Amino acid sequence: MIFSCFPASKKCEWRDLIGFVNHYNNISQKAYRRSKCLDVELRNQKEPELLLEAPGEVPIVIERKSVVWPSEYLSDHANEHDLYHTFVDRIRLRGNLFSDSAYQLTVNAESLRGKGKREVRNFAEQIADFVVSAQFSVKSPNGISNEDPIPWRFRHLSLHERDETVPDIGIGLVTHEKLESFESFQDLHRITIAKSGYSDEFNRIVKAAAEKFTKYSDCERLLVVQFFGNSSIYLQDEEIVEIITTAQLPDAIDQVWLARQEWISESDYEIAWDRVR
Repeated sequence: MIFSCFPASKKCEWRDLIGFVNHYNNISQKAYRRSKCLDVELRNQKEPELLLEAPGEVPIVIERKSVVWPSEYLSDHANEHDLYHTFVDRIRLRGNLFSDSAYQLTVNAESLRGKGKREVRNFAEQIADFVVSAQFSVKSPNGISNEDPIPWRFRHLSLHERDETVPDIGIGLVTHEKLESFESFQDLHRITIAKSGYSDEFNRIVKAAAEKFTKYSDCERLLVVQFFGNSSIYLQDEEIVEIITTAQLPDAIDQVWLARQEWISESDYEIAWDRVR
């Protein structure tokens, strides 16, 4: 239930929530439709995202929140995307050098944490320039690597290394954690810290959502949450649900719904929703 990639920001949450509204209507046999994107139309007030209405039904207001831990996760994860896109764009400026097969850039995720966009893009440009200058060594068994400006490796992927998640042609990015073993990921202390961090963030979000629902006591008030962070923490789905079910819920919130991945293949999923409160 922990998502690693954050959705693109939008002025109105409707595109992200239309699937939830359809699901809600299906299971409740209702016909709610969007009436207003409240936080867009009433910009100068604390408002929930959506107002839904249906003939003869109690109106519904929805507040969608992202529960992110640690707090710097989003910016650090965005750095990975910036590094990748800048690297690929820089390579393409030199022609179709690696358009014949599948290649992989591997970097140390720790090296990108806390860095600014300009610095990350500078890393990517330096790595791309090095790769171009040593392009004829890329298909060697180990590819090419360097510790400058950050630890990285670029290599060709052999056929036996590819699965359905790897395209036949293109460049992929893999990040790894420094000095982390499989056992350390399983460490109970790390999991306890993660649960506490997510719990604190969920409680903060609940309080903020309740403030937006104050003047909508005549509506059914739904809080819809999606958890984001490093999936390698190995929090179980049951532990995420427990964070929500054991939290102190204000009277201003009537229901809490949780996003989860519903896998449609080994590499792709759709967002599904479960009511947990």
